[in-house]
Amino acid sequence: MAGVSPALACLSIFAASLANGPSDRTTLLIAGDFQGRLAPCGCTFPMTGGIRRLATAVAGMRGSGGVFIVNGGLIDENPPNGLVGIKQSAIKARALADSLRAMHVDAVNLGEEEVRAGRGTLQEIEQLTDNATISTSLEPSAANRLASWTARGPFLIGGITPSADALAVLTGETPRTSDRAARELADEAGRRGLAPILLFRGSEASAIALAKAVPELALIVYKGAGSAPVAPEQVGRTTLVTPGDYAKSLVRIEFDGSRFFGYRTVELTPDIADDPKISRFYRDYLHEVDRAKLIEQLERTKTAAYAGSAACMSCHTAAYRKWKGSAHHHALADLERQGHARDPDCLSCHVTGLSSSIGFKTRALTPSLADVTCEGCHGPAKAHALAPRKSKLTKLTPISCVKCHSSENSPNFSFARMWPKISHR
Repeated sequence: MAGVSPALACLSIFAASLANGPSDRTTLLIAGDFQGRLAPCGCTFPMTGGIRRLATAVAGMRGSGGVFIVNGGLIDENPPNGLVGIKQSAIKARALADSLRAMHVDAVNLGEEEVRAGRGTLQEIEQLTDNATISTSLEPSAANRLASWTARGPFLIGGITPSADALAVLTGETPRTSDRAARELADEAGRRGLAPILLFRGSEASAIALAKAVPELALIVYKGAGSAPVAPEQVGRTTLVTPGDYAKSLVRIEFDGSRFFGYRTVELTPDIADDPKISRFYRDYLHEVDRAKLIEQLERTKTAAYAGSAACMSCHTAAYRKWKGSAHHHALADLERQGHARDPDCLSCHVTGLSSSIGFKTRALTPSLADVTCEGCHGPAKAHALAPRKSKLTKLTPISCVKCHSSENSPNFSFARMWPKISHR
């Protein structure tokens, strides 16, 4: 396999083993809790996750008759940028739903995030996933468009959200409690001779309580923070798993008709190539964000005036040269290469003064504020440039850096290691 990445080689070997394995074995692939993230931040390397890599992994591991399920999280529960963030979350949800349909997803659970996005977004998610969305949290009715469960292979798959009451209000339907919804799923699966799988948008502790209350459940997929665990949890006869957060991992587990085995997590690292079709969807998403002119709609506040980095050069020659040779100097160019130069999620950390009424607009209109300039860290400095002794700038602390170099955007960031690269005292 010369020239093939290790991750893809593993996927190929596993797919081959499926073809030669027992015919009564079913592969179950589990993803979810995207929290509205379509791709990992491209600022640092290596970053894991993203729908483009997920599609490649699913195609390589699913095999014939495999089942692919998603435990919600298509919407960011805490979108940044106010109303603009809410609008962008809806665009992301459509792109995610469209991508999941292309991956032939079998079931998508709904959670509080999707409910808060509103009825219109909820209906779009339903339609774009070919109605793979399910909710056991609602009583069935003639008007209820959400199926309580779906049968796929040897499984009956249901989905529960602790926000059942809010979902019921949004849809005009009647809610079920989590215990009752889980019991209904298990009973229906028993009548059909299928193994009940519950997608649950709740915590591990709540999932354990459900497993004890309804021991017939074969598998519960819960909402977990961080990476997927290295091994599943067992509560009686019920197996508990989570794909973790931000869709960084894909969980694969096998079922032989009576038990789950062969648990494995696949980190969606750069070794896994981007799927070409989903990559086109991703580009379409970026174009839609651009067409929506979200950058122009960002809330901005009045600030002190900017001077531009050139104004710093005469007094701070060494510091200016250090900045000129740093990654901060071409921060916007990095975004432009990735197609994210009009993405509100990314732009604020790659330009200067995006939240200011007199800050960055476009490279053409405000060239002196493109990139992370001196004022990107030190703040507006025109008054300081005119009267340096009278108007002092705030000294930087590590907190100044982690506003952008957060654990999500720069998981390997170390202030002590990185500071010497930009230090200019």
